Amino acid sequence: ILIQTLMSTALTNTQNLGITEALTGPVARGDLDTLNAHLQALGSDSPGVLALYRELGKVAVTIARDQARLGEAQLAAMEDLFSHR
Repeated sequence: ILIQTLMSTALTNTQNLGITEALTGPVARGDLDTLNAHLQALGSDSPGVLALYRELGKVAVTIARDQARLGEAQLAAMEDLFSHR
C-alpha cells in the first residue's frame, strides 16, 4: 500500500504543479550518496531494474536541471553516475 500512496501523491503533484516542480527525492536534492546506495542495492540482484533506474535517473536529472536549484557540477556528477555501466 505504501507504493500505491507514493505513486498517487506523485501523480497528484505532477498534475497540480507540473513535472518540473513536482520532482522530489535524491535527484532533486543532488544526493549522490543515496543514488549510489540505490544503484548498489539494485546491482547484481536486479539488472533489468537497474537499467530502468539508470534511464529514469537520466530523465530526472534533465528535470532537475530545469528546476535550476542545483549547480552544474552536481548535475554533471549525477549524469555521470547514471551513465556509468
